[in-house]
Amino acid sequence: MLGIGGLILSHNLVTLMSVPFIIAWIIYLAFLSKNRLRFLIFSLTSIILGFGLTSYFWLPSYVERSYTLVNILTTELANYSLHFVCVYQLWDSAWGYGGSIPGCYDGISFEIGKIQIVLSIISFGLAALTIIRGKHKEKTVPILIFTFFLLACAFLMIKYSKPLWDVLTPLWYVQFPWRFLLIASFVTAFLSGSITSFIKNDRFKIGIGALIIIFLIGSNMSRFTPQRVFNATDDYYTNKEMLRWETSSLAYEYVPNGIQTKKTSAGTTQVAISKDQIATSSSTVISGIIQTQEIKNLPQHKEFGVSVLKTGIFQINTYSFPGWTVFIDGRKTNYSDNNTLKLIRVIVPVGKHVIDAKFLDTPIRSIGNAISLISIIVLATMTVISIKGKKHEKT
Repeated sequence: MLGIGGLILSHNLVTLMSVPFIIAWIIYLAFLSKNRLRFLIFSLTSIILGFGLTSYFWLPSYVERSYTLVNILTTELANYSLHFVCVYQLWDSAWGYGGSIPGCYDGISFEIGKIQIVLSIISFGLAALTIIRGKHKEKTVPILIFTFFLLACAFLMIKYSKPLWDVLTPLWYVQFPWRFLLIASFVTAFLSGSITSFIKNDRFKIGIGALIIIFLIGSNMSRFTPQRVFNATDDYYTNKEMLRWETSSLAYEYVPNGIQTKKTSAGTTQVAISKDQIATSSSTVISGIIQTQEIKNLPQHKEFGVSVLKTGIFQINTYSFPGWTVFIDGRKTNYSDNNTLKLIRVIVPVGKHVIDAKFLDTPIRSIGNAISLISIIVLATMTVISIKGKKHEKT
């Protein structure tokens, strides 16, 4: 679940970063449109539908973020102020397989690409020269816009943009300013390729384009090599110990807020848990005399059969988050998470019982799901209307 959540989160970060650039591009296209109002309405509808379709994820993740330690992550180790790129790194940065650290000696390269930068400058120069001569302004304006995008990305990656980051708090969730390299790479690819738009001869244009591609790939071939090769099977990464300890320790920001934490030697927050505290089963008897049988153990649904000889506390080794609801013999019961790891605990009376724990939707999740469903219906309806309209035009 963390893997899927992380993947979706990464896409949401890309969306967050891209929104200002997309809006700027839409405004430009609106000026080119014959029916500007219609184009703007269509674009605005598309943006609203985009947010609507994904509201099942981003709405609860934003509203309920206070229930996790994600805010601590953005103010400590992943604080944007620690990960600005030094200006010279955008031009020349050593290729490495490490990570981002404070300062200019990162183990990862933040180089935009010397060749890409040179080609982008040439593209801008040709566009500026064309405008000065008063020719093909429609063709050159996109190049100027993308040049501005490149400069904006470069600015947001360096420390001089810190006052802007300080004010725009949603950017904090991007965590690393160098993530704008993603957009910069796309922009430089466009600018590099746009050089061919100034060539009139089609064969020469194709030849230059192919030459640019071959040159770019060839100059980076030395980087297409693994750091090291080691023999590891799928079981190595998917075994329970790896998932419960190694992988989970890297994603502690998704644990419940209120869990016992400690400070590392670097002054950052870490979950106060040792390897021997990791549960080896889906449930634990804390007190009393309870015999247990696991019936179902899914990420969103836990079910156990218990035979209680002496009233005690039964623990489901799952983090307590809003939405978890516990039933004993079909009746909803209160549970406690007042323990160091915020795990679900319930008092079970003497007798045979079925304990059922389900991860249900909170009100905000239900709202997000409803908005996504409505958006799907609207999109489907608009698609059908559009198809019927085109058929009507043909007849």
